[in-house]
Amino acid sequence: MGGAVPEYATKLFPDFREIDPKAQSAFMIPQQPGYTFTTWQCDCSKYLPWLMDQIKAMGGRFIRHHINAFTDLKDFDLIVNCTGINANFITNDKKMQPDRGQVIVVKAPWINHFYISGTDTYILPRMEEVVLGGTHQVGDYNLKENPEDTKKIWRECLKICPSLKYGEIKEVRVGLRPGRSAIRIEVEEMNLDGKTVPVLHNYGHGGAGVTFHWGCAIEASDALQTYLKKTKNSSKLSIKDIIPMVNAATLSCQSKL
Repeated sequence: MGGAVPEYATKLFPDFREIDPKAQSAFMIPQQPGYTFTTWQCDCSKYLPWLMDQIKAMGGRFIRHHINAFTDLKDFDLIVNCTGINANFITNDKKMQPDRGQVIVVKAPWINHFYISGTDTYILPRMEEVVLGGTHQVGDYNLKENPEDTKKIWRECLKICPSLKYGEIKEVRVGLRPGRSAIRIEVEEMNLDGKTVPVLHNYGHGGAGVTFHWGCAIEASDALQTYLKKTKNSSKLSIKDIIPMVNAATLSCQSKL
């Protein structure tokens, strides 16, 4: 990790400390200050399927279907809009913009620690792979691999961890982070062919969706509870109550990163 130290770092991470210069010269980019700390990391390739199983267990269903507008969902009583970058099109939200990310996925089981240098270079070990990054290209919708980006990622990551050259490159992935000036969490009433349907928006998380997802889910739930109390004088309902009672649609999109 390099760069300025945020004030919260030493409060959140008890073992946060500067790397000894001799140790840093052995495996880090020497011209940058280096720091080390312990934190948790989420492997979304395992975590997201587990979350989906939890929803299925409560009676939820997953349907893959293309929609052109909210009116395609007029038969539902509630719509939860988690469309990521596609919120730009379905809501006409001009504040949305893509933040293109490209990564290299390698098989290198000896990599057990994460490394971050600046904002674009990182090495993140997962359970079965290591992700090397990356790019932050705002306004770029290109979902194809850029060979120049691949070369740069590989070159910069090898500077930090030279042993990666012995790893097996599995694939290059490209995805679009849903960039926005601020996350949008609110309930909007929409008239869909004469029917009033509440739409709970929860999108615009940029590259921090995993970091923010529980907090944003709680805030979105609170926003829905407030709406229900105002419109139907409902007592507080949990997601376990809502799933079997309400004919609801949750819109989402997947990222390849």
